[in-house]
Amino acid sequence: MDKELHEAKDTSFHLSHQIENSENLVKKKEVELLAMEKRLKASETLNTEFCRAIEELKMEQEESRRIKEDMDRRSWQRQMVPEIELVKMAGYQKAWRFDPLTSQTSGFFVPKFTKVAL
Repeated sequence: MDKELHEAKDTSFHLSHQIENSENLVKKKEVELLAMEKRLKASETLNTEFCRAIEELKMEQEESRRIKEDMDRRSWQRQMVPEIELVKMAGYQKAWRFDPLTSQTSGFFVPKFTKVAL
C-alpha cells in the first residue's frame, strides 16, 4: 500500500511538472503571439501609408503629365504663331515686324494700312 501511495505521489508530481511546463510553454507562445500581432498591425499601418503615398504620387504624376501636355501645346502654338512686334515710326504704328527667332523668317515687315474716311 505504501508502494502504491508512493507511486501515485510520484505520478502526481510528474503530471504536475508536465502541466507546469505546458502552462509555461503556453504563456511563452502567448507572448510570441502578442509580439507577432503588434508587428502585423505595424506592417498594416505602414502598408496603408505606403498605398496612400503611391496614390499621391500617381495624382502628382497625372498633374505633371497634364502640365507638360499643356506646355507642349502652348510651345507648339507659339511656334505656329510667330511673335509680332508693332513697329512705331515717328510716333505712329506703321507696320508689324515678325521676330526672326520665333517666326523662323528673316524678320520681315508687314505694313499697317488704315482706312481713311473721304
